[in-house]
Amino acid sequence: MKHINILTVVVLVSILGLAACDSRATTTSVVPTPISVIPTVTPLPVSTWMPTEILSSTLMPVFTVVPTEESYRWSHAGSLVSMNAMTFVSDHEAWAVGDYGYIAHWAGALGWKHVRSPTETALYAVSFISPDNGWVVGDGGQILHWDGEEWTVFRLAQTISPWSWPYLHTVGFASPDNGWAFGCIDTEGGSGIWGLHWDGQKWQEIPNMPRLNASLCLTAMTILSSGNVWVVGGGDRGITLHWNGSQWQDVPNPAGYWLYSIDAVSSDNVWAAGIETTPEGYAGIVIHWNGTAWSKVELLTTGWINDVAGLSDGDVWIGGDVLLHWNGREWREFEKPVIGGDRIIEIEIAPGGQVWALTRYGEFLRLGIVSR
Repeated sequence: MKHINILTVVVLVSILGLAACDSRATTTSVVPTPISVIPTVTPLPVSTWMPTEILSSTLMPVFTVVPTEESYRWSHAGSLVSMNAMTFVSDHEAWAVGDYGYIAHWAGALGWKHVRSPTETALYAVSFISPDNGWVVGDGGQILHWDGEEWTVFRLAQTISPWSWPYLHTVGFASPDNGWAFGCIDTEGGSGIWGLHWDGQKWQEIPNMPRLNASLCLTAMTILSSGNVWVVGGGDRGITLHWNGSQWQDVPNPAGYWLYSIDAVSSDNVWAAGIETTPEGYAGIVIHWNGTAWSKVELLTTGWINDVAGLSDGDVWIGGDVLLHWNGREWREFEKPVIGGDRIIEIEIAPGGQVWALTRYGEFLRLGIVSR
């Protein structure tokens, strides 16, 4: 996730990592929210508590799903602050990045460890090809690389012109020599979408991005194959771009504002989530791709939605101000696992299928599957 920061204050963060399951610890820190083109909220001190499950149901788009009989419970596994994204290398190893150039490494039972970062610039996304080949992107179009020993600056934060500033919000790879990073370039006249491609040796600007007559920024990506990539974002409208192996296309969708996240179960089962404006303020929105068109998913009032993660047709998670799970028959709403202004900013699925969530101001939550 996934927001654009112009940082003015450096915060010293302490990490306390804990082992596994239901042990609990938090680091409390008030983190200022800088000015951002992508809407955000005023932060509050971090606190944790054990949620209980509540049940709700709503309508879904029509497609075949496989019912599940599993129920779920959240537990606390560690504590971070001011984070923006995470990714798993294995079931027992993960990385997370955040504001002020913050990088953290999770080694299972050893807990989270703050890793030396070569920058103090905000970092927005992280992706690993292998344990010794990782990439991070962020403010100023900066790109960091992990070689198995340390993080180094691969591309410096830099202006495109005296009146513009670039951002990279998402990064991903179809193979070690085929990757993408996307964001936008802010100018006095608005934001324009921007992307880079990795060929195994260097990052180069993508020359054939669609020319769109709107102020837009790209925020998230999902890669099914080298010839099937989706990128989403927002601004003047929600945007869904698709790469078919030869060109990028702007595909119509019903999202009117921002899309912050996208995840694909298969080529005809893709989910995207974000926010839309309503007379009452912001509300979460989820859209679904059935292989032919995007349609809006009918949900209960959700507040802000930051992330969607799909494990299978009958196992989809939505996180933000609320936590929702699609079990193949209905949506189940779980009592909010964080309090105050904190919210889930990313849900990730480890290789073995374990689901985890990261909150903006410091909670790392493990999802335990509990038998009925």
